Amino acid sequence: METTKELPNETVSNISSKEYTPPVIPHQPVGYMLQFIKKPTMVLIDMNAYVHSSYHGYDPKLDVKGEDQRVLYGMVNALISLSFKIPKMDQVVVVFDPDDGSLYRKSIYPAYKENRPPPDENLVKQKHNAKKIMQDVLGLVCVEYPGYEADDIIGSLAYQYKKDYDIIIVSPDKDLAQLVHENVFLYRKIKTKDYKGYRFLTENHIKEEFGVYSRQITDWLSLMGDSADNLPGIDKIGKKTAAEILNTFPTVEHLITMVKNANEQDLQDLMATGLITEKMVSRIFQAEDMILLVKELAKVKTDLNMKKPLENAFVKSKMIISNLNYNQTLIKLEKFFNWPPNFKQTFWKNQFRSPSIK
Repeated sequence: METTKELPNETVSNISSKEYTPPVIPHQPVGYMLQFIKKPTMVLIDMNAYVHSSYHGYDPKLDVKGEDQRVLYGMVNALISLSFKIPKMDQVVVVFDPDDGSLYRKSIYPAYKENRPPPDENLVKQKHNAKKIMQDVLGLVCVEYPGYEADDIIGSLAYQYKKDYDIIIVSPDKDLAQLVHENVFLYRKIKTKDYKGYRFLTENHIKEEFGVYSRQITDWLSLMGDSADNLPGIDKIGKKTAAEILNTFPTVEHLITMVKNANEQDLQDLMATGLITEKMVSRIFQAEDMILLVKELAKVKTDLNMKKPLENAFVKSKMIISNLNYNQTLIKLEKFFNWPPNFKQTFWKNQFRSPSIK
């Protein structure tokens, strides 16, 4: 991986720290996103995000056989909630991590996600069962891709179908902010001391929320690291400092080139701005390879060929939904999930039917 050889246009002595202040998150009314939507929408739902919240957020939900189905219960409730929050859902695609989803990144960096404890066996069982019911019983369009994570599947779907659709990605994952561009949007569930709920993010919103542009998200992650994925960052550089650095240096390659090639006086002038310290300069110089590796690992893939998997998922969905017994299935589910009156007739079948793609 080559670093940029050009030095910044401005001299170091002219650089001043451009401080990033996290914004106060404003409320977005229902329908807010419609002003940005110009085409039919494809809503890509990162369903993995709801596995743990469903398992840990609900009491056991027993089916008629006495099996706990709280993960399924939480997933379907999340879909119902989204169907009321997103006013335009022309195509809905549910995306899962396959069991070997970390294989691609582990082949590059074996320690990837190595710090995570083994998953709860009951949670894994419920996840597999929920995925099977959503795909084979409810007839939802569900996709995965061997060896790659949901982020990569979502990135590839967004890239390959953004010509025909406005893409709405539903996920709390900050990594997916790198995909936001023109008609690709992120509908992100967030929780802070001042705000809890979803926020619709365009390119401008990404800069407001993270302090960097969507194209800089991988640089931002490579500086501060990601403990959840066992990706190391630069010591003493958190999200705020990383954003401030990237408001001066557009990429980490740019930053590394400056640190490596600047003379002593330029480095002194840079540190005098307060943007980075002498220790940070030393750490950046020593960790060049790891910074670039983390940036590569944080990059969401957009080149997986999703055409055939998606077509197969739509064919299967159409077959299940057109089955004569499908309505009887919905009646059973209506009782289990305690759906509102007439919900299955007036909403479910219309909202989550996706019989074809362009």
